[in-house]
This record gives sequence, structure tokens and C-alpha cells, in this order.
Amino acid sequence: MSDDGSRGGAQGCRYRAATGEPQRPDSGDELDRLPERRERALQYGATRVLDPGDTDIANAGLDVSAFVDASGSPHAVMSGIKAVRPAGTAVLVGLGSSEMTLPIEHIQNLEIP
Repeated sequence: MSDDGSRGGAQGCRYRAATGEPQRPDSGDELDRLPERRERALQYGATRVLDPGDTDIANAGLDVSAFVDASGSPHAVMSGIKAVRPAGTAVLVGLGSSEMTLPIEHIQNLEIP
């Protein structure tokens, strides 16, 4: 839970285990459909926030070194993986269905683990 008692949001923020205080990322973009979560991400150190419904993430020219998806949305997973730079990292935390199509050739060509 965050300090305002709500759950979720600001997934790009990291927390120091000992104190529970927010730790600013070196730089980071936060993608969330909810405006209040995007605002919270800015408060916790995100350098830019985007609504994935308004932005074509795969073609937005972002320099994505790590992509973490917890939504399980096939569209979010596909566009997020395609936005990762060569030798970047993609992490899929939650899957919305038991099967999902992934861009395997893209993942292999860019050496995305």
C-alpha cells in the first residue's frame, strides 16, 4: 500500500527495503491508463508519464532499457517488447490469459532476455 492507503500504481518506483522510503530511479517513464497513478509516479521520481491508450509505445522513439508489464494485456506486452532497445530487458509479471503470442523473431534479433 502507498502512503495514501491506496494500492497499485507507480510500478516504476523502487523502495528501499529497510526504510520503505521511495527511491528515485535514474530516469524512467511510467505508463498507466489512470491519471492519478501517472501523477503519483511523477511525485515518486518518474521523469515522464504516458497514457498507453494515447501513445503508440512501440513507435514513440523511447529509449527503453527495461520493460516491466504487470497488466497481462496482449497489446501492452507486444508494444512494450517492441519498444525495448537491443540487449534490453523485458519482464512479464502477470499474464491475462493462459496463452499469448509474442514477437519471437524481434526478441531474438534484439537479444532481449
